[in-house]
Amino acid sequence: MLWAGIVSTGVILSITPNCAKNVQEPPHYEPDIQVAPTNLDFEVLLNGRVDTTLTIANTGNVTLEVSSITDSQLWLSETPNNLDISSESSGDVAVTVDASGLSAGDYEGTITIQSDDPDEGEVVVSINLTVQPESEPEPDITVIPDSLSLSLLEGGTVDTVITVSNGGEDTLHVTSISDDANWLSETPANFEVIPGSDRNVMVTVDASGISAGNYDGTITMQSDDPDEGQVTVQVDLIVYSLVDMVSIPGGTFQMGSESEWPYSDEQPVHQVAISAFSMAKFEVTNEEMREVMQWAYDNAKVNVTSSTVTNAEGDSQELLDLDDGDCEFSFSGGIFTVENGKANHPCIEVTWYGGQAFCNYLSDMEGLERCISFSDWSCNFSVGGYRLPTEAEWEYACRAGTTTDYYNGDQTESGCEYDPNLDAIGWYCYNADWTEEVGQKQGNNWQLYDMSGNVCEWCNDRYGLYSSEAQTDPTGPGTGSERVVRGGSWYDAAGYCRSADRRFDYPDLSDDYFGFRPVRR
Repeated sequence: MLWAGIVSTGVILSITPNCAKNVQEPPHYEPDIQVAPTNLDFEVLLNGRVDTTLTIANTGNVTLEVSSITDSQLWLSETPNNLDISSESSGDVAVTVDASGLSAGDYEGTITIQSDDPDEGEVVVSINLTVQPESEPEPDITVIPDSLSLSLLEGGTVDTVITVSNGGEDTLHVTSISDDANWLSETPANFEVIPGSDRNVMVTVDASGISAGNYDGTITMQSDDPDEGQVTVQVDLIVYSLVDMVSIPGGTFQMGSESEWPYSDEQPVHQVAISAFSMAKFEVTNEEMREVMQWAYDNAKVNVTSSTVTNAEGDSQELLDLDDGDCEFSFSGGIFTVENGKANHPCIEVTWYGGQAFCNYLSDMEGLERCISFSDWSCNFSVGGYRLPTEAEWEYACRAGTTTDYYNGDQTESGCEYDPNLDAIGWYCYNADWTEEVGQKQGNNWQLYDMSGNVCEWCNDRYGLYSSEAQTDPTGPGTGSERVVRGGSWYDAAGYCRSADRRFDYPDLSDDYFGFRPVRR
């Protein structure tokens, strides 16, 4: 309301009376209820159950009457559902989460705590629940070791033991032990293990009939009680050949030489067809010879003295001349030993008989049929064991598709002078004064090394003159006392290391530049 008055000064005043009242917000009641915790997170397995406690505190100055405690999910329950809490005190509520009937997954719920006095308000507690799937039953079966890594020579067998333990409270019934590889077998196949004890299982790995390479398999042990589960043992197997072999493809070549440097027995040049076969990548080393001869001695296949090794079967011949001062391994106390630093040098002081015997014993070690008869030293070329190469196989493999004097080019010098082509691929009298470790020079197109130089190599054939007729897989003359030697050596001049060069000697001879390498079909 406005009103006006006149004062003596003649000034008109406008006055607004101070009659407005202060407006107050309606009172806001904080709840007397305080709950700890205000959020709950649970993780249970399928059909699991968990209990926890909520604490409700009364921070007011009058008794708190909690009239109801409710939830939003069937899997939640609370006890008690109502209670009185005096001033400045608290009460506990038991909360149960029961996942019976729930699927694996995440769930949310709430618990609401309400007083009968609306001024005291309510509190909502958030519940987060994760239901986990049931874990796979832990097996009572424990196996030691739980994996096997084995190396085995081709054709060999090995036995090993795995131990099965029962860590449970009941008798363990192993109903089956199975594998997924035909080279694995186990004994026994089923058994019982009482609590707190163990049982050994014999595992046999048999490499008969499988070639060199890497293999893997598994052994599975299964109980008749699914709660006891199963255990799988991983088996990794490396099958190796003592001698590293390479595959030589079949084909046709011109055998002999019409180059500037031929000897008369290298002619006439003639066509020869050769079937596919395998040949040792390197000349047989002292270590390879030691391992095979040790096996032969341990299996009573050779007779050994400090001076010689002879075959124990059939027509006895000297295989190795141990008492020659150039021989690089010795025998004492039942053990063959290689001279220090000579393990990877080509074996020397080996006779033709020694090369063939090595091949037979290597065939025995790998479960292959022997090619060589010890009764008359004849060769059965139709079986799959090891043997010395025929002369034609040797030259075909040495050339590896080439027609030059050496497999990397033609000869430039005939004596002990520097020949760049031969120097690149072989050890001869220019660059060596003794044998060298195998495989150091350049190999040929088929990855054969030291085919020219290092040591001369015995061949299966008797020595004889060539025919001009085309031939297929020739095996040399049927008679004769001398055997072919090919390849030249560290001791020889360049001309003797050509692919076509031919030499021969008596089969019972050994020397410091004679060696060999095996083949097989």
